[in-house]
Amino acid sequence: MSPPQIDQRDGAGAPDLLRNHYEGNRLAQEGRLAEAISRWELSLKDAPRSVATHYNLGVAYFQKKDFPKAVAHWETVIALDAGHAEANHALGLAYCEQGLLDHAIGAFHRHLKTRPNHPGALNNLGLALAQQGRFNEAVQYFVGALKADPKHAEAYYNLGTVRYEQGKFEEAIEGLNKAVELQPDHAAAHHNLGLCHERLGNYEEGEKAFHRAQRLAPNYAPTYFNLGLLYYHWQRHEEAIASYLHAKALGFDNSLLRYKLGLAYAAVDKKYAALKVWQSALGDDPNGPLAAEIHAQIAVLFN
Repeated sequence: MSPPQIDQRDGAGAPDLLRNHYEGNRLAQEGRLAEAISRWELSLKDAPRSVATHYNLGVAYFQKKDFPKAVAHWETVIALDAGHAEANHALGLAYCEQGLLDHAIGAFHRHLKTRPNHPGALNNLGLALAQQGRFNEAVQYFVGALKADPKHAEAYYNLGTVRYEQGKFEEAIEGLNKAVELQPDHAAAHHNLGLCHERLGNYEEGEKAFHRAQRLAPNYAPTYFNLGLLYYHWQRHEEAIASYLHAKALGFDNSLLRYKLGLAYAAVDKKYAALKVWQSALGDDPNGPLAAEIHAQIAVLFN
């Protein structure tokens, strides 16, 4: 989701009443956001119904990740100008950041009433729907975004990711391939291509995709974990172990990883290494969803 941008018009010839507003714009352009906020707050004392000032304050607070304040200013914009497309879109983004997906969906719909072919809003609405698990509806909006902008890499990525969640791996690969064609450095798209190929048993292609993702985002631990899963299913157990341990070193350390790591150790007859990580997993989560399976694996290994 692309963040909203400050309106940075310089205010040449503006009345004195709005001078603080435009001074805030200048400060924001120079990266002096705290000073810009102070100027805009002063401007509101002179012109409390200024749509432009409330909008820019919303953007500034969004950039500072103070989403409730951003929402308050953008809701004021909508109260003053119900058809303000940028504010509705920005509100949708801020609501998404707070997990208020129903509110976000409503805001994106309001934006699309005035700009029905806006690719960013169509994509973001699809993403909010996908986060609610409403995948079929989400697909419609991603397709709409791509009709409006056939080179929208993020919409292809989101479409491919939703197709993966639906178990439509071939279709997912089509979307994700388009995403990386348009944006070759899209690490998440390469990662998700790896997931799709792994699920289809295309291990060589999956390995290549995960390696591309690793080069682009070398500290993203889930890539190493998922590459470990691929190697395990490919019967390359020592490489699976190395990948799991790399993920663990990067902070991806949970019961699932330890369970999978134990399976890989067991596959190369490292029984006591397997037992150690399984006991560690049970120590952290003795009644968790994997506990019964871990106990069963230990019983089989030492029977």
